[in-house]
Formats: sequence, C-alpha cells, structure tokens
Amino acid sequence: MDTREQRRFIQSHLSGQTITSLQKNTDGWDNDLYIVNEQTVFRFPKTLEVASKVILEAELLHALHNTNPMLEIPKYSSLYNENQELIGVSYRKIPGQPLASVKSSHVCTSANAKLIADFLTKLHRLPRHQPSLVKRLSDSLTTTHWAKLLSSIEEKLFPYFSDLYRAEITDTFSQFIQSPSVHSKTTVHGDLTASNLLIDQEKQIMTGVIDFTDAMWADPAFDFGGFYWTYGGCFTKDILAHYDTDENKDHIYKRVREFYGLQPVFHDMLYTMRHQLEFNWATALSTFLKRKHDHS
Repeated sequence: MDTREQRRFIQSHLSGQTITSLQKNTDGWDNDLYIVNEQTVFRFPKTLEVASKVILEAELLHALHNTNPMLEIPKYSSLYNENQELIGVSYRKIPGQPLASVKSSHVCTSANAKLIADFLTKLHRLPRHQPSLVKRLSDSLTTTHWAKLLSSIEEKLFPYFSDLYRAEITDTFSQFIQSPSVHSKTTVHGDLTASNLLIDQEKQIMTGVIDFTDAMWADPAFDFGGFYWTYGGCFTKDILAHYDTDENKDHIYKRVREFYGLQPVFHDMLYTMRHQLEFNWATALSTFLKRKHDHS
C-alpha cells in the first residue's frame, strides 16, 4: 500500500470526519505512521513480516492493559482491507513528545524512573498470567544472533573504524558471546528507545510507551539497554531501584553495562549505512567508549 492508498484508507475510516491536520512519518524501520487531527494514530506495517506480528502485538497490549500500568499504552483497533486482510491498526494518540526530543535533565528524574520501573515490572511479569500468549513470542536473541550481528559489524563497519574501536567492539561482543550468563527469560518490549517513550515536556513527567512490534521472549535486562545507552548508569540504576524482580538487580545491571547498553548504536549504524542516512559516527563511537568504561 503506497502513501496515496494509505491516505484514502484513513479518510474512509474517519466516518465523515474532516481531516484538518495530517502528520506523516514514513522514516521508521517497521511502520508508516500518520497522526490525524492530533488525535488518532494510524500505523501501517512496511512488510508482511511486520504485519504478521500485529495480531500478537494487540493481544499482548490487551493483556498488559489488564495490569493497569501507570504509563499509558496504545489500545488498538485493527484495520482490514476489502479482502479482510489486516493491514494496520489505529489508536487514540497518547499525549506527549518522544523522549528523543527532550533534554535528558527533564527525563532523568526519580518520578520518571518509578513510572518506567512500574511499566517494566508489569510487562516482565506477564508470563505468570499469560503463558499461552508468551509462548508465541519470538525467542531470537541467542548467542547465534549476537554472533551474526558482530559479523555484520566487522564486514560493513570495521573498514571505517580505527584499530582501537575494532578491538573494543570485538572484546564487548566476544566476552558476552563466550560467557553467557544463566538467567530466566520473560516478555520484553524489545525496542525501548527514546523514540518509543513519551513525555509531557512542560510537566517533565513521562506519559506513555508505544510500538510493541519487537516484543519478544528474552532476557529482561535487554529492556534496560536503551536507558543505559542514552542516559547512562545513574538513571538506569534509579529505574532498577524501583523495579520489582526476584533476580539479583546487580546481575541485571552487569549484563546491561557490559553488553545490552552498548550494542544499540550498531543497529543504528548499520541501518543508516544501509539507507544512506546522515549519522554522527564520531559522537556515537565516543559514547560507546564512555559507556563501556563507565564502572559506576
């Protein structure tokens, strides 16, 4: 479905409502996104693979709604074409701006740490209450997955890196792949980055979480990686302090600090290279070294 078809489809589902404003974002990895009249979000998967995840994603969100998380999450209405094929979802727009557009000082507060911790606690507990649902989640973050990611980095990125960065990156991945820790797995969001978290900029309080397309069955520490990469160890520890888990939190933080909180940048690098987008490589690599050697 191209952009023109998407717009016609949106108009047909507005029950005669006039479109006074239409914001479009087609730069995302998985979905084309439209915000209509600053009230309703329409999301169209870019590929059949992403579309196949939507039904499971909607079930997951329904189950999570029943836990009453303090952060708002989408409530999907499924969208079908004339052949009754699912082509997307719509939901009421959650108020707020992406964290990526807000100063870190507005994000890294104790109040926001508590909200994030409440969300993660309830998401990660879902297997206890929805075993049939979580059994259908992908279990793909294996050592094979990380070894393939390292191979892609070596092939596509290493030619542009200095010997120092090559050595540091190889060490980061090798240590994790060769010494896997023993831990339980759970439901994770899978893409908990600053682009998928929303905040009220004036009140400096988080409002919601979006885009559960990459939800999977994995190490719960994985969901803390984006916070460590973007905001550092102190805020990550603040979240963990309010997070309710049976596992030793020091063990979770160790996996985040030594690997999960370092690897997000390489996905961005590979993506920007593949699509020939602008990217501040020097800053990203400098941040990688800073985070890798942050022993707080």
